[in-house]
Amino acid sequence: MFRSEIPNIALPVAFREAIGFVQELGIQYIWIDSLCIIQDGARSNDDWTFESSRMKSVYSNSAICLSLDRARSPQDSVIYGPDVQFMTPFEINTTGIFDENDLAAESKRCAVFSSQHFNNALYDQPLGSRAWALQERMLPPRVLGFGEGELFWSCRQVPHACESLPSGTASLPDRSLGLRSSFIPITSDSADLYDTWFGLVMDYSGRKLTCPEKDKLVAMSAVAALMETATKDKCIVGHFWKSIPFSLMWDGFGTPFHGSDESLEIRKRLRIPSWSWASEHRTVLSTDAFWA
Repeated sequence: MFRSEIPNIALPVAFREAIGFVQELGIQYIWIDSLCIIQDGARSNDDWTFESSRMKSVYSNSAICLSLDRARSPQDSVIYGPDVQFMTPFEINTTGIFDENDLAAESKRCAVFSSQHFNNALYDQPLGSRAWALQERMLPPRVLGFGEGELFWSCRQVPHACESLPSGTASLPDRSLGLRSSFIPITSDSADLYDTWFGLVMDYSGRKLTCPEKDKLVAMSAVAALMETATKDKCIVGHFWKSIPFSLMWDGFGTPFHGSDESLEIRKRLRIPSWSWASEHRTVLSTDAFWA
């Protein structure tokens, strides 16, 4: 079935919209994991093993990644009208504000939104709860996010921008910690990269996996491979050898994603040593000693 093509009408709404979008950009090919990786049948495990090992190459070498953040399922449309409250800038009189001796009439074009706007409209949308989506957002050179109320843009030159802030913002509060931009290995300071890695671990550990016993480390393996290159270090079940004395100072936080009994069974099936954060099936936090 579908050996040569898939009729457009047979695809979910979000997939059809994504295909139409890349066609408008003049891009000939699109890669969608649930279409390009065999999902069921005798070959599915072998195909998943092969394709999951290629995630770093697939996402890092893409022209652009479309992040359908607000879609709860492939059947949800991500095309919508703009949110007027964020999209309507206004002018304010700035005469004398920046230089009290400069009385020349000036005005600035502004837009006002919550300091939590990126968290609420992008990172806390349904896709933000998926563990696989973390490295899918970090690896591509460009990411276009379909968030709540507007489109969001991220690239190496402008890491955090949206329709209401097209020039971008230099910093982001809370959730994202600017991790995508700071992870790009432009620094020789390994300590900064190790701090960034554990920041990613804290974010990742709070996300959900359908098959944690199979995917727990795999879904972060592409980012770990980049870290190995940047730090010239070796990743051992989620920890880097040179930073192990500090990175072992972690603790589980909050309620397990499943009930206690089920989480215990998952930990047994993970076959990951208990000293690794990856053995936990809940959010992990570093202790204060790690940041000292």
